[in-house]
Amino acid sequence: MNKWIKIGVAVSALTVVGLIWLGVRTLARSQDEVEQTGSGQPDNFHTRINQKAQAAGQGEPGAVRALASEVVYSLAPKLIPDFTRGAMAERLARAEEHYRATKEGGIPEENVARMVNELADKFKAPEYAKTDKEQTRFLRVRMMRGLPHLVGQETEGDSISPIMSPAEAVAVALTMLQQKMYNEDYQMPAEDFKEHMRQKDAERRKERDKEKREGKGADKPRLAAKPRSDKHKKMRQIVTEGAAALGEAELLSLADNSLDTLGVRR
Repeated sequence: MNKWIKIGVAVSALTVVGLIWLGVRTLARSQDEVEQTGSGQPDNFHTRINQKAQAAGQGEPGAVRALASEVVYSLAPKLIPDFTRGAMAERLARAEEHYRATKEGGIPEENVARMVNELADKFKAPEYAKTDKEQTRFLRVRMMRGLPHLVGQETEGDSISPIMSPAEAVAVALTMLQQKMYNEDYQMPAEDFKEHMRQKDAERRKERDKEKREGKGADKPRLAAKPRSDKHKKMRQIVTEGAAALGEAELLSLADNSLDTLGVRR
């Protein structure tokens, strides 16, 4: 198989699972940018997903299928062919309908970590490309601000349940892959992440308190686009080179295999 054709097939397969976000964004987004816009309101794609999730609350099949389609078409890169996104949405819709009807087929947080880490190993990515259950939980809690009708719907005691619906799991997995590709806050070994975010949150609170005392910050933009980091460039190189080294059959089955690892029933 011609080298460049092989790489093209690889990129198409990888975008299905969200690992490679090539050509979709010209600037990396910080985690806050993923969650909401500077106005403090969820941005458009989160609004659409959240509205569909709210409409699907009663489990009506048409509404559930609309939710599955919105998750795939909003979070998956536009480079993916329509027939591929359609197949993803169809599989997710079946899994979500089954889960809502039977409460069977829920997906634990560790499956997100397992899928991300499996891809990182396959492409020989550095340790900062990997995640764990705790980092996945942290991301879910952050995502609840923009997707309250999708993320964390089930509770366990005073906290959200570690079990997710298929639609939530796919949304979280795609978002985690995006963070590992773009967001410097997530581009570190999982064991260092908790302390890093604790310090960063403390710095943000201190800055907000100072602005409040000084009467500043009301007109200050909440978000700012960041240039692509060296780690993002490295991840892009690793994915491209790793894809070129994989066999054709493995590349073509990568998306379905990753959804299998995540736990989305066929």
